[in-house]
Amino acid sequence: MRHNNKTTYMFVGIVFLVTWGIWSVAWLENDINTGVLVTIGTFVPSGIGLMIELIRSRSSIKDHIMSAVSMNMSAKTYGLIFFTLPIAMLLSVAIMHVSGMALPDVSFTLLEFPIVFVVILVTMGPLGEEFGWRGLLLPALLKKHHVLGSSIITGLIWSLWHFPLFWMDGALQKQFTDIYGIGLALVGYTFYTLLISVLITVIYKKSDHRLSSSILIHTVANMTIGVMPLVFRPQGALIYLSLMSLAIALIYRSYKKSRTMTTQTPERI
Repeated sequence: MRHNNKTTYMFVGIVFLVTWGIWSVAWLENDINTGVLVTIGTFVPSGIGLMIELIRSRSSIKDHIMSAVSMNMSAKTYGLIFFTLPIAMLLSVAIMHVSGMALPDVSFTLLEFPIVFVVILVTMGPLGEEFGWRGLLLPALLKKHHVLGSSIITGLIWSLWHFPLFWMDGALQKQFTDIYGIGLALVGYTFYTLLISVLITVIYKKSDHRLSSSILIHTVANMTIGVMPLVFRPQGALIYLSLMSLAIALIYRSYKKSRTMTTQTPERI
């Protein structure tokens, strides 16, 4: 479905206004309800995105849902979704172990992985955000910008949207603030989000614009950090971000090369 600039700007503005309003109440309350309000806020991007689609065309809602549940992707695409970030994390663990660095404990047992995956999928961003960020915003940007440019713009907006959480007790981002200080926490988190955004966009394109790929990558990314929380240690965060950068750069380069070879008219890459 086509979106003009006005629709895109309206989407971003409403999402920020509503989410930050909800999170402001959570911050002011500063009690046991905070977690509930933060979780409600994470559903705003998808909610607003779906509402805009419904207003413009009811049929597009069905298309979005079908895109989100479609699992008709290649084995290579599934490999990129489920192994890119976990392998980067495992290599980071290996490097730290060989170097004699202290490692955090694994947060969950193998048997708990399916439950954790579902909890993250439903309550920690993927379903609540991706119908907006990759369902509405990214397709609109891809009509006017190349893959890397669209990824960076989406990533910056996505990262900025999270910023209030860096001051809210109980939020993952606040833990980064406590460990690294607000400046380094914001910079590091933004860089991480940009990397994930590039990975999501490339696989979104490789999966024939299936929203399911974005939802799955978002879930895997959050779960990878949750299972082995290296990012809460300076050395671990640096090693993991470095390996992530290398892996995603190679994936983007491979994608760019494949598009150049398979299209007579160069695509925006």
